[in-house]
Amino acid sequence: MIALYVVAALGAVALLALAASVRILKQYERGVQFRLGRVHGGARGPGLIFIIPLVDRVHRVSMRIVTMPIQSQRVITRDNVSIDVSAVAYYRVDDAIRSVVAIENVSAAINQIAQTTLRAVVGRHTLDETLSETDVINKHIREHDRGTRNVPEPGDGSRPPDPAFRTRRSRGAGRDTTD
Repeated sequence: MIALYVVAALGAVALLALAASVRILKQYERGVQFRLGRVHGGARGPGLIFIIPLVDRVHRVSMRIVTMPIQSQRVITRDNVSIDVSAVAYYRVDDAIRSVVAIENVSAAINQIAQTTLRAVVGRHTLDETLSETDVINKHIREHDRGTRNVPEPGDGSRPPDPAFRTRRSRGAGRDTTD
């Protein structure tokens, strides 16, 4: 009778260990597997992956395009007029491992870069240019991004260097209010 309880307990432990070792990653996710704190292998997924319980950890990374509103920025234009400008940033992670290992918080980093870029580019234009030539400002923002982070044009076949992300479309400068 005791042997039956021991076999049942071992079976339950084995079943729990098997359940703890399975992870399912969705089509748009990749997993970065850490074994005892070090990256183990390449990016994993999508689908079913197996890990060693208590030894491995899996950090999930979404590979979808993220739309991030940039809070309204007070900018002083070239002709010394204060305006509030809002924008939207679009980004997608290209390298899941770099986005986890090299950057603590990808979303916050992109938000800070977008705010700084928006202020720098809009500040080089006059109020009239800002209000009437948003396409030109969008182009300048894209050029500023590529110049500061050496990001290639989308679809040219090359991979960007650090950091592991690139903007798919640049932030669009819009106008909220003018003072």
